[in-house]
Amino acid sequence: MVRRSADIAMQNLTKSSKSIWFISGLVSTPISLQAPRNFCLMRGLRKLGHNVTIITSDSNHLAKPPEFQSPSYIEEIEGLKVVWLRTLKYVKTNSMRRILSWLDFEWQLLKYNKKDLPSPDVIICSSLSLLTILNGFLLKKKFQCELVFEVRGIWPLTLVEEGGYSR
Repeated sequence: MVRRSADIAMQNLTKSSKSIWFISGLVSTPISLQAPRNFCLMRGLRKLGHNVTIITSDSNHLAKPPEFQSPSYIEEIEGLKVVWLRTLKYVKTNSMRRILSWLDFEWQLLKYNKKDLPSPDVIICSSLSLLTILNGFLLKKKFQCELVFEVRGIWPLTLVEEGGYSR
């Protein structure tokens, strides 16, 4: 059922120009340390004629976000609007501080004033945090738009393998 819904949503993206929000706490840009898979996907959607906004965290060990002091910073990268939300920083990837940073991203996303962004036709959520789908669902209801959720990790296994927690 989930697969079918995602197929329908992606087919609808190819029919006409849409305003798309891509929400993920971990987005790498072309100047990042890791291949920017999600960024490339959003760039492809822009090339299809869609208006794409990426909402992400400035606390990402795989990216080089801009430095800023305000709660958020907006820049354009290769035709994509990128909204950076200032969140709790972490050093170790397998730390409680990283998990707190994920939670802080969800909180900052809820608080962020979205009135200056184009109203979305589609919201794509891609995150390791299960709260991102909850945030996406709330935004879907608010904006009466479609929601696509990308499953990126198997949460309990990630905590065991990366975090060193017991099963």
